[in-house]
Amino acid sequence: MATTVKSWLDVSKQIINPTEAEIILAVSMDVQDRSFFVTHGADKISDEARKKADQMVALRANKVPLAYILGVKWFMGRPFLVNQNVLIPRPETELAAELAGKLYYRIIDGKFNSGEQSDMKKPVTIVDVGTGSGCIGLSVALECANSQVIGLDISKDALTVARINRDKLGVKNIKFYKSALLSTILRLKIRPEIIVANLPYVDESWEWQSPELQYEPKLALYADKDGLAQIYRLLDQIKRNYFTAKNLEELSEAEIQAELETNYVIIESDMSQQQKIIEYAEKLGFELGLKKDLILGFFYLVDKPK
Repeated sequence: MATTVKSWLDVSKQIINPTEAEIILAVSMDVQDRSFFVTHGADKISDEARKKADQMVALRANKVPLAYILGVKWFMGRPFLVNQNVLIPRPETELAAELAGKLYYRIIDGKFNSGEQSDMKKPVTIVDVGTGSGCIGLSVALECANSQVIGLDISKDALTVARINRDKLGVKNIKFYKSALLSTILRLKIRPEIIVANLPYVDESWEWQSPELQYEPKLALYADKDGLAQIYRLLDQIKRNYFTAKNLEELSEAEIQAELETNYVIIESDMSQQQKIIEYAEKLGFELGLKKDLILGFFYLVDKPK
């Protein structure tokens, strides 16, 4: 006996989240709008669609994240391929991409106001550290036309996913490299004006972890030192390789304006970690510019290119 839309949904909504059950059935039946089910409850589901939907419900009941089951996650209004080689993009991470875009336009405005034509033509270099699916870097590249974005990740499998997303979205102003934090761009002598970092920051001892996390890549999730090891290493790298060596106390305001420029680093972390990160960063010489939800924004001074 064929299964109807209503009967399948009635059963499946007892097993998994009701909205997710509707999404799964919509995908299985190739229905674009879930409101279809309101007026088509008596419609029969084909055997092929029912089998596909049943398999997805079974996976979701075992706590496999819906994004992995569907193979897609939307981020900043765009669909991104995801699989178990990359973290699933979170809505709260969109703030990091938005902030990078705002800082990009601040830098562009500064170049315009300086009146230097050569500065205005040079792309703003933005680095996405721990790029994963590429969702941050690709979103920023699409929003910031005169930028050169570089996505870095230590996982070769994650970079494969990021490159597929780049090709699907048709993004031209981004490159991806295998890299332990900033090591590759340091070797290539690239100096970014903006660094965005969504690094591993979960400590394995945390008790609040959801069962879905077991399916996400541990390399992209967990870090030592209460989840802060990778963030501290990144800040150390920036300090060691990019900070100006000039003594600011010996420079006049005019000399600082003439010889130095401001660069930025954006870091996502758990809110419980933020005070430790701020204290560590400020000891190194970073200045806090923004603290909002999971995002911290710091700025630091570097020598202007000659």
